[in-house]
Formats: sequence, structure tokens, C-alpha cells
Amino acid sequence: FPVTISQGSKLQESAKYRELKDKYNFLLKQFEESEKRFDALVNIKSECDVYDIEPSSKNSPNEACPIIMLSDWHFEERVDGFTINGLNEYNLEIATNRWNRCIQNSMKLVQKERHTSSINEIIIWLGGDFITGYIHEELEESNYLSPTQATRFAKEKIISALKFYNEYGKFDKITVVCNYGNHGRTNKKPRVSTGYKNSYEWMMYNDVADYFENNKKFKFVIPNGLFAYVSLYEYNLRFWHGDTVSYGGGIGGLTVPLIKAISRYDQTIRADYNFMGHYHQLFQATKNCIVNGSGIGFNAYAQRIGASNERALQGFGIIDKS
Repeated sequence: FPVTISQGSKLQESAKYRELKDKYNFLLKQFEESEKRFDALVNIKSECDVYDIEPSSKNSPNEACPIIMLSDWHFEERVDGFTINGLNEYNLEIATNRWNRCIQNSMKLVQKERHTSSINEIIIWLGGDFITGYIHEELEESNYLSPTQATRFAKEKIISALKFYNEYGKFDKITVVCNYGNHGRTNKKPRVSTGYKNSYEWMMYNDVADYFENNKKFKFVIPNGLFAYVSLYEYNLRFWHGDTVSYGGGIGGLTVPLIKAISRYDQTIRADYNFMGHYHQLFQATKNCIVNGSGIGFNAYAQRIGASNERALQGFGIIDKS
């Protein structure tokens, strides 16, 4: 008798065939992956060319230049510990002691780097806001010194520090880069094109430069505008105080507006690296910009705006020629 195969049986056989084919393809893929892993293990165990790496010669170390960052000291500003829950205190004596330790410790870092690098020159950045001034009314009653007195106080500290680097640093060249800040101005509101004409710090920097005018080791860079540029090896370095970067506490912190600002500045003169202060926080803000800390540390204003309690910190960097 003839055998009749129903349409349903054909569909079942077809489905079973597809299932077996899928399993076969899956197992085949797994087998191929296993072969690849096995080949990789065999290659790892195979012989490789091993060579000797010689230590670098101590007689010919790489040339490098340290960058010492000094900004936002606000020497004459009063910080009473009882107004900020004992988190900080600042007066003329404390400011002097901190300044001296900072200068001494920066030289220790230079000497440490000299174990592996040839260091014959140094860049000292004076980034502004060495004085607080009278830009707000309450500062007229709280500051320890008037703006003119504070400027003389800061001038003494800076000259003493530069003499220290000259005497003990054994440098052939000392480049002093100067930016005036937003605090040390003669008027209440900041000026733009005439900012340098109304800055106690700009005047102070020029007085300091006059003090060292007969010392050929020193080179002073004192711009009349916002930026100071210095060429070091094949790099172009940009220095500015930092108050032109607007930051209102948004998501991403200072980094986002800083990236935008640097991009705008680079359209005029491109810089490989940037140095700024103003925000009293020492950190690597972007891949090509470091923000310096402060000498004064935490104060009542910082507490009011919800800033972090960052201790007094100053930056130190080094650029290797190679």
C-alpha cells in the first residue's frame, strides 16, 4: 500500500533539520574559537627575542626646567579661625612663615629632580593676588595692611625669594613670569585695556625687575595685558591669573568652561600648556592646564560659597626637554 505523508509531518521534519543545523553551526564556531585560544597559548609559550636594556648614563641626564607656581597669597588678609570653625587662621606672621617654607621646600624639589635631570634654568611664576586690596568695603576694616603697605610687604617677600633662588639654586637662567591679579587694583571695578595701569602688582613687578636689573641671570616677563607667553624648548607656555574664566558652580566644575576658554585663546596664539590661579584649588584641570592653589587657604568667603576646605598649596612642575 502507498504511504501518505501529511503536511504536518513535513513541517516537523524541516524544523528538526534546522535545529540540528543550528546546533552544528554553533558547535563548529565553538571549535574554531577553541582552536584560536589554543594557538594563542602555543604562541605565548614560543621563544621570543630577549635583549638587554642598559641603564641611562648619569653623566648625561636629560635637560629639564622646573616651574615654581606662586599665586593667591593675599598677604594682608585676615582669617580668624573662630569665624570658620577653626579650619584655618591667617595673619602676617603666618603668611611669612608659610612663604618661607614654600620657597625652601620648592628648592628641595628642585634638588630631588637633579638626581635624574640636568637643571640649569628655572621658571618662577608670580601669578597675582599677592595682596587682597580694598575691592570690597569690608576689607577696608578687616585687612591688616592698606594696599600700599601690603604691596611693600609682598615686594619684600618676592625679592627675598628670588635672592634665595639666585644664591642657592645654582641656576644659569632664572625666568620670572608675572601676571597681575584681580584683587590688587586701585579701583573698585576691574579695568580691561588699562588694567595694568591700575594694578599695584604690575607696579610691584616692575620694581622687583629694577632691583635685579644688573643680574644677567634674571629675565622678567611682565605683560601689560592678560597673558604672558614663554617659549621653553619646543613648547609655548601661557600664563594668566585666571579670573577671566567664568564658572558658576555648574556640572563638570571648572573643567568645562576652562576647555572652552583655552580653545578661544588658542585661536589667537596657540599654547601647548597653560598655568593659571585665582580659584585657590591646586589640580590638573585639563590635559593642558594646571590650576594653582593659594597661600592663604580656606577663609570665610570660601565657606560662604560652599568651596572645599583646601589647605594652602602651591604648584610645582617640571618640563623635560626630551
